[in-house]
Amino acid sequence: MKHTQSFIVILVLAAAVPTLAVAPDGEGRDDDSVAANLNGFPATSPLVIPAAAFATNGDSPSSTNMIWYEGYIAGTALAGGCIQAPVYLPDNTEITSFYISYIDEDGGQDFTVWLTRTTNTSVAAFLDLATASTTGSSPDVRTAWDTSIQEPIVQLPEYSYYVSTCLPSASTKLISARIYFESNDGIFADGFETGTTSNWTTVEP
Repeated sequence: MKHTQSFIVILVLAAAVPTLAVAPDGEGRDDDSVAANLNGFPATSPLVIPAAAFATNGDSPSSTNMIWYEGYIAGTALAGGCIQAPVYLPDNTEITSFYISYIDEDGGQDFTVWLTRTTNTSVAAFLDLATASTTGSSPDVRTAWDTSIQEPIVQLPEYSYYVSTCLPSASTKLISARIYFESNDGIFADGFETGTTSNWTTVEP
């Protein structure tokens, strides 16, 4: 009985340990990284969005199929369905590149994956920040990427971010999307990442 009670105490203590936030390699994380994790944001780059995170947009729910035992989402014979997944990044970080892993065995059709932001104060006010497109036909897992990011500074709560694509056939499969980002503590840390006066309230001649 004493051993059983001790085991229960250990379990209770273990449940309280996560607040210490020790990194897998044994090095402690700083307070900002811990706060980022507690708020659902990744503390380190890249943010990996697996196939399982994508959901149908509702137009044609039967046009995609999550193959859980192989880790990808594929199109079906009912072409035309599109899917999307939310993107959660820390405020004021800078997106540096956008990658996808995919299988495309459709010799007649390629597909594109978009990284998009949309404003939270207007309808249909969106901007594609990056695109990664498939090419050719191969049964191998391949990678596509985009390093020319439009408006790369993450601005919350002004904008929301998501990834989307349309899989045209059963031979097109998305494995994951990956977003690389870094801290933005430099000259544009105030959100005026355009480098112009376009976001200023007033401008003197």
